[in-house]
Amino acid sequence: MTSTRATDRASRRGRLIGLILFVGLATSFTSVCAVQIIQQVWFPEITPAERSCRQGLRELITALGRAREQAGQASGERAALDAFRRGLMPDWSTRSALDEACRQSPELTRALGEIEELRYAEEHAVRHEASDLARRRQRVALLARELGSE
Repeated sequence: MTSTRATDRASRRGRLIGLILFVGLATSFTSVCAVQIIQQVWFPEITPAERSCRQGLRELITALGRAREQAGQASGERAALDAFRRGLMPDWSTRSALDEACRQSPELTRALGEIEELRYAEEHAVRHEASDLARRRQRVALLARELGSE
């Protein structure tokens, strides 16, 4: 009889230890993932202060040209879209830092908006022909000339 009670107690203790280990591992994994997501969303890496807004805008325009070129070489909608998005990197990964860098100048903030609109129009055009794409390309090309002349 005592052997059965000892076995039952050992079995319960084993289940309890297993449950504690499982909950601990699951909680640790979830906590680490949550912290990483919070850091990326609310505390993104900001590029060094010396990176000027104008330089960042020029890099975004260059990345758009590169992405457009890469998308044109791909065959099929999905492949072209993937090539376009790969062509935007790494320049567009720092896009959020430009909001802060360009905040002091309404003109540069508008330019950033224009460039971003062109990016979405270009991405849309990879899938479908957009009617206003040529106009947006011309405005951003003019912006690129203005940004490069100073």
